[in-house]
Amino acid sequence: MAATVDVTRTESMQIEEEYAALNKALTLLWQEYTHKHQKIRKTKFSSVGIDELQEFNLLRYQNQKAGMPNASVAASSSNRCLSYRTKLKFTSSTGHARRIRYQAQQKFNTLHKFSQGKGGKHASALDNRVIFTDLLQWAASQKPGLVTPVSFHRHACDEVLPKHSQKPITVKTAKRWMHKLGFQPTLHKKTIYYDGHERKDVVEARKSFVITVADLQMFSKQYDGKDCEVCLPVDPEVLGHNKETVFIYHDKSTIHAKERPQLIWLLPGSSELRSKSDSRLIHISDFILEFTGRLVLSNEQAASANLTVTNAATVIYPGLKGDPWWDMPQLCEQIFKKALPIFNALHPDSQAVFVFDCSSAHKAYGPEYEPISWRQTNDDDNIPNHLRGQPQSMCYPSEYPDPSLASQPKGVQAVLKERGLWDHYGRL
Repeated sequence: MAATVDVTRTESMQIEEEYAALNKALTLLWQEYTHKHQKIRKTKFSSVGIDELQEFNLLRYQNQKAGMPNASVAASSSNRCLSYRTKLKFTSSTGHARRIRYQAQQKFNTLHKFSQGKGGKHASALDNRVIFTDLLQWAASQKPGLVTPVSFHRHACDEVLPKHSQKPITVKTAKRWMHKLGFQPTLHKKTIYYDGHERKDVVEARKSFVITVADLQMFSKQYDGKDCEVCLPVDPEVLGHNKETVFIYHDKSTIHAKERPQLIWLLPGSSELRSKSDSRLIHISDFILEFTGRLVLSNEQAASANLTVTNAATVIYPGLKGDPWWDMPQLCEQIFKKALPIFNALHPDSQAVFVFDCSSAHKAYGPEYEPISWRQTNDDDNIPNHLRGQPQSMCYPSEYPDPSLASQPKGVQAVLKERGLWDHYGRL
């Protein structure tokens, strides 16, 4: 007797779970279709199919509770399978009932798709795999952005279609073919230029850089919480005799004095007249860190540290009749006169780790360095006498047999000849 009760209870639980599972699946399916319809207004779906399944789920649940044999078949074949069936003049055929039972297996996106008005599939020249491949290869070989419906139409009508005895197409058809090939009309946006990012030496340098940063971050405090308000100190055992490290990130930006937002709010009939010029350029160079955000001091902190600067930022106005353009000497002055004194006042017992990006100003040569590109191939009086007054191998000696070259800078050709390399590099 007890076993019979347990079996009945188990069957009842299975019925409840089956009803709840299908009901949940239909709810999610309805939400998915509604979301697609909101994003793409032309999306069509059959709400009648979902209503049929909901009605079927309820009838099957009631039949199973009543102990009716073949509850699913009876529910799908019932004339009550849709409460407004008579209004829509639907029939309840055997195939229709079978489809309802099949879709009730909770297979997502298996509902009958609404295909009214789509028409039949007509033969197209693009169905020819040779034509499809020729057009795709030509489009892929073109420079991005140069393929347009007009150029695509011209190439298809003049080159590809005549070879296969096909009739010319219109520009509208060419546009549809471009969609089938994978083209998408896209607004132009700035992109990223990759130049040597994946060279072997660059990859190795990047790996070495990541390891170095990870080693230094072991000695840095970590911040957690929603607003990074929780400071996690460094483990003393990990720190040992080392100093705590503080990462300081440098960044710079340029703006114009008369820059205005693109989005404005106007009353009907009103407009805003703006100047055609953006006015002078403003260049801002600053440092940020996790502990305080920007590298700044309060007036009290600056007074206690006997400092006259409270802000590490540097603002210049470069351009014609303005300040010089940003370069390495200005960056070094900002670091030594502003950033380092403020950092030492904030973190007297810590070590600063400055992080810079790959700006050309950060890779400038020192005053004592002379790149090879600065020298001419042949000897010439116009070559600047680098480090004049100091003896160096890049200049001819004063007792050189040719008086016109005595004490004059050497050209690249003369330097390579002295080293026996001119015959090799002269052939390149």
